Amino acid sequence: MGNDGCAATFMIQRFKDYYDLDFKASIFTKSSGTLGIVWRFKDMYNYYAFEVSSLPKRVRCIKAVNGKYTVMASIDGVSFDKN
Repeated sequence: MGNDGCAATFMIQRFKDYYDLDFKASIFTKSSGTLGIVWRFKDMYNYYAFEVSSLPKRVRCIKAVNGKYTVMASIDGVSFDKN
């Protein structure tokens, strides 16, 4: 999804409630860029996301509210390897 206006592919699972969830995912890509996981998705302007970016090398957790993005945590110099 990314807050830089880039197009993205994503899946939305609706009408499910989860509490105290432990989530584990393996994400594979053949390209560089940004990938991640979105949760508490209401619409394209309201959600939380964990993003991993290859350029710049960075991981971060963001919150989007009414289209305004807040970086909740960020670590520079960490990225992923293409498969």
